[in-house]
Amino acid sequence: MFYIQVAHARWSKPVSPDKRKPRNSQPSETEARTDKSSKFAQNQTKEYIRNAQRAYYYERRMFS
Repeated sequence: MFYIQVAHARWSKPVSPDKRKPRNSQPSETEARTDKSSKFAQNQTKEYIRNAQRAYYYERRMFS
């Protein structure tokens, strides 16, 4: 009985990404756009943090 429950539980399990066949084609247009926009967002965030740190540093030096 226990074996049957385990067998049925594994029957509908999705295939893990490691066992899928490798992709030899280029990424789709949507994936490329998503990747490009996420890199852009990361760069903008880094720039914003850098500017905030500089402003804090310069204001601290000016008003102390």
